[in-house]
Amino acid sequence: MTVSSKDLIIGIVAFVVFVILFASIDLIESVFNLTRRHEGWNLEEIIAAIPALLLVTGWFAQRRGREARRLNKELAQTVTELEDSIEQRRAIEEQLREGYKMAAMGTLGVFWVPFLRSLDVAPQVAAMAFATQAFTQVISSGLVAPWIDRVQPRYIAMAGFASVVAAMLVAANASTAWHGFAGALLAGVGLGAAMLMQVHIWPAYFGRERLGAIRGAATPLTLAMTALGAPILGVLFDVASFTVGWLTAAAGLP
Repeated sequence: MTVSSKDLIIGIVAFVVFVILFASIDLIESVFNLTRRHEGWNLEEIIAAIPALLLVTGWFAQRRGREARRLNKELAQTVTELEDSIEQRRAIEEQLREGYKMAAMGTLGVFWVPFLRSLDVAPQVAAMAFATQAFTQVISSGLVAPWIDRVQPRYIAMAGFASVVAAMLVAANASTAWHGFAGALLAGVGLGAAMLMQVHIWPAYFGRERLGAIRGAATPLTLAMTALGAPILGVLFDVASFTVGWLTAAAGLP
């Protein structure tokens, strides 16, 4: 039962109760006799003014109702603006995090072969390790795809980033060619899952209403940070070492 229906029933019941009460005490006769006994008090004029008081009260209530509806509308608009601001801030924060992660993960493709060559790995073996990463990434995407709608996106994304972090930690402690292959396998698994989730995670967390605007703002920022990641990490590799560089990149992914 709705609130309006309950109020209507209560009003009808109250009306019936008042009719029975007034009939039992002969209200009109009692009021008439009272005004005749105290005619000097002008009670009849006061009683006649009661309908006017009801009209004024009704007008006042109607004005306050209109004011309340206007305030509610303004409050709803303010809440909507605050929600939009919070959502935009979340989107910007997510863009920065994604940009940093993409910058860190992008270095794997740029520096994996030079990194293996620094370990005196033959060029053919280094190329095979890099190809292993690419093939593993394709296989990983195919295995993750059926689970996208069954598992929460953040869990798959976290697993992907954890695999990339593991690849960088392996690289930071690598000394032989098989370390390069192991890191490439882990990187391929993580990159396949992470890249596939980029399409799914945005509508899952920010909805589809303003998805185009959010992605439109996120993509340039992500690409810019990805482009800056390789030169910055390259300088770190040259100034310090590959070990320090991989550890620094891994620290930004969690």
